[in-house]
Amino acid sequence: MITENQVKGLIKAHNNNNDEEFRKIILQIANEEAKLEHHDFSRELKTLANSTKRGQSVLLDTIQKNLIIKKYEPKETFSDLIVSHDIHIRLRTILKEYNKSKKSKDYGLSHRRKLLFEGNKGTGRTYTASVIASELNLPLYVVQLDRLVQKYIGETQSKLRQIFNSIDTNEGVYLFDELDNFCIIDRNFLDEFMQFITQDFSNSIIIIITNNKKIIEEASLRTFDEILHFKMPTEEEIENIYRNKLSSFEEGFVASNQLIFQSQLLAHSEIVRVCDEVIKESVLNNQKISEARILSLVKARVSQF
Repeated sequence: MITENQVKGLIKAHNNNNDEEFRKIILQIANEEAKLEHHDFSRELKTLANSTKRGQSVLLDTIQKNLIIKKYEPKETFSDLIVSHDIHIRLRTILKEYNKSKKSKDYGLSHRRKLLFEGNKGTGRTYTASVIASELNLPLYVVQLDRLVQKYIGETQSKLRQIFNSIDTNEGVYLFDELDNFCIIDRNFLDEFMQFITQDFSNSIIIIITNNKKIIEEASLRTFDEILHFKMPTEEEIENIYRNKLSSFEEGFVASNQLIFQSQLLAHSEIVRVCDEVIKESVLNNQKISEARILSLVKARVSQF
């Protein structure tokens, strides 16, 4: 419910042509309405708040200047994504629900937007976030958790509030990477972070990346609309990576069984790096791509583990 002080504040901000203060009070009211589960009204208020042009992205600009958030405009497409069949299906559902979110809202439903990506490094988690943003024509905001925790010791709660206010007012895909590292540094950080996640009712898509979902309590896991587990690539996925990356440079290239077998200890991103390296050598030396050379690069990477 709107308070007497909020009404006075709105009138004062209007009389002083203070768009940012006017917007700030509207967002306060919207958040309070969301807590009362008046979600439609809350979203309408946030839309109105964003119509104030001068103050629309002041908060986002501030936290971007402090390098807490980096903004990207990814161009990857769904056809570029090589993940398991199960993840493909679930991602299609996420994209479909977002694109038809207005229809869902008419029935009091919301699209899936709080996502947890679990798995080993290099298995396509960050790349998948880029694909989601690109397919939905949304900016990708990567939250620099290391900078947040290390530079703003004692201020993490206020900085998290700024970030989630931005999530409210600047629609996009927000990626929080390597959550595990910061839970080890400060367990209270995870508790505060999950509280903000639970209280978020924006339209933005929030993606959390972790190496192990067990760091999050069972009750908090229910906050997420989807938990996707990214695994090391299967033989079929390895073959597809080589085909997709190399066939345009070496027409009809098909990975041999030996190459697929040797590549099984590499994550998706490592295989992509091998392909990029052999392509670069081919271009610079004006020679055909050799599977023998690919095998040597694969063995060199495997030996580093």
